[in-house]
Amino acid sequence: MGVERIERFLSKHIEGFFNKRFSSNLELAELVSRVEREIAAKAKGKHARIPTTFLFSLESEDYHRLYAQSVIDTLYLAAAKAIILYDASATAALAIRLKEDDSIQRGRYELRASEPVEEDTAQTLVLERRGMIHEAAALRPMDSLTFASLSVLSGPDREASIELGTGDVHIGRREQNELILTDSNVSRVHAWIAYERHRHILHDANSTNGTFVNNERVRASCLREGDIIRMGETTIRYEVI
Repeated sequence: MGVERIERFLSKHIEGFFNKRFSSNLELAELVSRVEREIAAKAKGKHARIPTTFLFSLESEDYHRLYAQSVIDTLYLAAAKAIILYDASATAALAIRLKEDDSIQRGRYELRASEPVEEDTAQTLVLERRGMIHEAAALRPMDSLTFASLSVLSGPDREASIELGTGDVHIGRREQNELILTDSNVSRVHAWIAYERHRHILHDANSTNGTFVNNERVRASCLREGDIIRMGETTIRYEVI
């Protein structure tokens, strides 16, 4: 039995045994771990289909204790980070749902992960009660969340940094850029980063001296954890935070 299979076995059976034996409260960390495992399992293969809708069915007490914007934010961020870390992508918007189900024992849960998601529930907090939706609202735009960063490693602006979410980030000497560099070898708008298919894509903006990722000149590049971006005399590290 391989290491991954052993970890899955222990996670599923031992964790489940203690929940069943002692009827403990369901912890958010368990849901986060399950989201990460679902994405990791589906990220393998050339034509992998990554789940983007996560419907958690919870026992009544756990449900009422956990349905909150902070819980949804945490689960959303876990999914967004996992997609990057496992070098995957997805076309549908992320959505997290919580559903009350009295047939489930306290401390346990069921998850249905699927893709795609219906447009009207994308990136929203959806709460269900006994199979009927009783509350649904985009309590906070998900584009306000950040889950990656750019950190300047060398050059005139060493130690400058910016956090990334789903919005565009422009890089260069222009004062209106989100990440301003004072490097004279960097163009006014040297490059920009867009969020596409749940990945940060670096685009060169027809810069004079070019944009490089891990020492390779690029026109566009899907950023991966730990990538080193170079423009002019400046190097920048991309990381999931």
